[in-house]
Amino acid sequence: MGFLLCCAAPETCSHYFVCNPITRESKQLPEPQEPCAVANIAFLCTSGHATSTSLDRISYEVVRLGMSHPHPFKATTTLEVDTYSSLTGEWRRSSIISPSPVTLAAHNIPAFVVGDVMFWTVHQFKLLGYSHVRKCVQVWDLPWKGKGYSSFLGLSEGRIYCAVNDLQNLEMWVLEDYTRIGSLSGWVLKHRMSITAIKGKNPGEPICGEYMGIMGFHPWNSQLILLSIFFMPYWYNSEDGKMKAVDDFEPTDLLYNYICYEWPYNRSA
Repeated sequence: MGFLLCCAAPETCSHYFVCNPITRESKQLPEPQEPCAVANIAFLCTSGHATSTSLDRISYEVVRLGMSHPHPFKATTTLEVDTYSSLTGEWRRSSIISPSPVTLAAHNIPAFVVGDVMFWTVHQFKLLGYSHVRKCVQVWDLPWKGKGYSSFLGLSEGRIYCAVNDLQNLEMWVLEDYTRIGSLSGWVLKHRMSITAIKGKNPGEPICGEYMGIMGFHPWNSQLILLSIFFMPYWYNSEDGKMKAVDDFEPTDLLYNYICYEWPYNRSA
């Protein structure tokens, strides 16, 4: 809905605030009552009109999935869940048990949220999912399993996608069924094209696998992948293999400073 969750002190997993970057309205949240050495964060807008711009007109929750010991790569089965609700203005804590040991060294914070499941990519090429409705944790293998030169996991059209460049091919996968657990369970390969074929479809473009980074997915068009080639942004269309340079981009800027920001007012952007 266009609102962002920010953290002023990520090293201590505290000092959270919610903001609207367009209107610059912000609201600081109270500090969690319980300390947390390692935390994975999720932000959910639970109700409100799609065109609401004020924080007072929406309801939201902040979920912090954490552990008490200060070792992010140490696996554990006991997880602490802190939940803040804008309706109550308070944090509440509960504990859940994972069916298998998991780590909480997340690469994406806040989480990607699909339905009632929050997703984080964690250590050893795993995808960690937590359902705040079913109160359960699930773990999946990621499709690339470390083979990728450049890889990215993100949201598009309300589903989890991942893309990988292994210097030979560009692949795109979608998590079709996130209720199943197991090696590659639920992942479906949607697209694969060799770097050589992409060069052939885009004559004149400076395409090089070693300098092709995957930066994101279009929020409302799952066929489009945002690539960085020699630090310049391109939209890649997985349907036909064609690429188009992003308009109005200053070549002095570095692409890793940018995110695909989903703003509800302009779905044709």
